[in-house]
Amino acid sequence: MAMVVAVLVPWGWEAGEATLQGVKAGDAVVAAGAVLCGCLLAGWRRKEGRRIGITGIDLTVAGMAALQLFWVCRAQGTVDGEVAWRLAGGGMLYAAARACGWKGELWGWWTLLAAWSAQALYGIEEATEGFRRWRDWREMVGSFGNSGIWSGFTACAGVAAWVCLSESGNRAGKALAGLCAAATVAGLVAGDSRAAWLGYAAGSMGWWWGMLRGRWRRVATVAVAVGVAGMMVFVGMRPERAASAEGRLLVWKVAERVFAEHPWGTGTDGFRRTYGEAQGRYLEEEGTERERTLADETTVAFNEGVRTAVETGIPGLALLATLVWLALRREKGEGTEAEARGRGVRSALGAWMAFALFSYPATVFQCWMVFVVLLAGRASGAKEVMAFRTGRVTAVGMTVAVMVAVAAHFPYRRALAAWEDCLRREHVEAGAFGAELRPLRNNYHALVNSAILLNREERHKEAERAALRATDLYSSYTAFVEEGIAAEGQGKHAQADSAWRRAGWLLPNRLKPLYYRMELSLKKGNRERAKELARRILALPMKTRTMETLYIRERAEAVAFFGE
Repeated sequence: MAMVVAVLVPWGWEAGEATLQGVKAGDAVVAAGAVLCGCLLAGWRRKEGRRIGITGIDLTVAGMAALQLFWVCRAQGTVDGEVAWRLAGGGMLYAAARACGWKGELWGWWTLLAAWSAQALYGIEEATEGFRRWRDWREMVGSFGNSGIWSGFTACAGVAAWVCLSESGNRAGKALAGLCAAATVAGLVAGDSRAAWLGYAAGSMGWWWGMLRGRWRRVATVAVAVGVAGMMVFVGMRPERAASAEGRLLVWKVAERVFAEHPWGTGTDGFRRTYGEAQGRYLEEEGTERERTLADETTVAFNEGVRTAVETGIPGLALLATLVWLALRREKGEGTEAEARGRGVRSALGAWMAFALFSYPATVFQCWMVFVVLLAGRASGAKEVMAFRTGRVTAVGMTVAVMVAVAAHFPYRRALAAWEDCLRREHVEAGAFGAELRPLRNNYHALVNSAILLNREERHKEAERAALRATDLYSSYTAFVEEGIAAEGQGKHAQADSAWRRAGWLLPNRLKPLYYRMELSLKKGNRERAKELARRILALPMKTRTMETLYIRERAEAVAFFGE
């Protein structure tokens, strides 16, 4: 479990803005591989080797891993390295946790709770000013960069606290369990996420339902239902929350079209690669004015089932449904110690899965690791369906595989460190993506931000290459905007106008593409065209009032009414 702490605690070297913690995912591959090799080598002297029991969950996970491996191989080197490391880290951590045989023992719960507490403390440390007065609480992001994801992570930690402390067998532990529950509620209020509240309610009810009997079970159910409904209404009363809910409905509606077009899947990271194009077509063909205003450059599905359907199609959905059923089903032997542990793991998994219905925890490293470890614990306590013994060939093969992973991981770490330095200095060297940044050549954030930095320095030819690479991989509004800026800087006016048209097609109610086209028309002396574009800018609703959007509207008014 020390390995789990090493990859979950937020302190230590990790890339900040450059990645969603792909470095930590690589660290997980190395750490978990080392543990797994140790487990395999432990049976080196035994003639019969080491016996490994296989459960239904293991077989389902193996099927999902094989499906992802198929899509990664088929992608022909276009998959973002961070995505590949996250998948590999999850698989290796699952195998290592299974080899250790953790079934939900108290020592394991305490270790997980300590790691989760470190994340919570980090969030408090990063947002201490929010605790001065209750009404002044601000977003608490932890090391995730998103308050909703952080509070969903906190919800899983809260359920773990209930499981760990409620089984302690003494009054002090049970009292501390109540204190942890109260602290979790406070953290959820600070995080301000409806999805996290639903996850915490689902996980807590899964635990209480097995612990309580008779009228106390009914009382707890009603109390939790009323409390969660009240918090949902309270959180959802603000206008921006209604817009957030409508935006997610739009994402799911567009994703449904993608699934209908690609029932067998779009491949690993396929949601981010295909969504922009599909959203543009939907908004053009049947989108409402409200949907055009809500549309954004979406890279996550806000629902892990939707993401799985888009990326792995019908086979992936079937495997996911099987995994959920195997992970949450009730085992025989109610009342035994083993059943209590199993119920605890199921409750924490239920919290994660409920949260995943309205968010994207599988794309954030710490949340993904939480799920992997809990699933491995659930598999260790499930009934075996088959078994096999490992020998020296397996141990040597795994050791070689880990050495290969280490050899690939260190260049990736160096590339991320170099990219962090680029962000700090706001400068990217010429040819960087062919040298020290080569492992990031498929990283969307690195490509787009590189184009932005290069355009600021008026190095438009290099910016154009980075932007074109990004648009080849993803239908990105920002990348098309930067391509247009780079093309205009080189005097390629037709290419610039085409790129900005494409950006406007992806997000019809954005002002910036029309503004750039208006200024380009003025530069070419076409005042009538510029006036037409200015009037279109003034006719669009303003999604957010910023200094930039206010300036664009003022400039459009000057062009529309005075022609300059």
